[in-house]
Amino acid sequence: MGLVKCKECGAEISSKAKECPHCGHDNRSWWGRRHIVTKAFIVLFGLMFVAALFGGGEEGSTSTGSAATPPPKEYIDISFYEFDSLFGMEGSLTDAQKKVEFEKYKGKYVRWTCELVDVSESLMMSLRCKPDTFTSDMSVKLRSDQKEKALEIPKGAMVTFEARLKSYGELLGHSADDGVIISWR
Repeated sequence: MGLVKCKECGAEISSKAKECPHCGHDNRSWWGRRHIVTKAFIVLFGLMFVAALFGGGEEGSTSTGSAATPPPKEYIDISFYEFDSLFGMEGSLTDAQKKVEFEKYKGKYVRWTCELVDVSESLMMSLRCKPDTFTSDMSVKLRSDQKEKALEIPKGAMVTFEARLKSYGELLGHSADDGVIISWR
């Protein structure tokens, strides 16, 4: 334990003394005089450190700094014909039954091969999956990164695609989004 000079009166006092025994001046540092503030800052910085270490809860961030991995796609193993026999015009289910049953399929991915009828500028792909359909019976909204592939495919080509089921329809056909073109011939 050493001696230091009091900041107020200049008398020599112990370096451990909180205040000068001669004049009563508080000789602790600014942080020492404000111990509650000091403790609050320590706790705050500790919490920030822990939050930064474990990702901070922000979407897309990880402790390693790599991009977040999207959840795996859930696929269902059903052909277009099986799907259409449930939810199409010739389906055996009532409208109320279709609504309940479709919840098992909605948001799940399928891989089907159908004939290309058209692709709109907004990358909506119209498809004929059943040969006896007059126009189209399936609409797939393609992902934006599929534009180049979509521009290469001629009308009438058979397109194999993956997409997430969005809705069913009797007159306007079924629809899906997040579409990806796998191949075409």
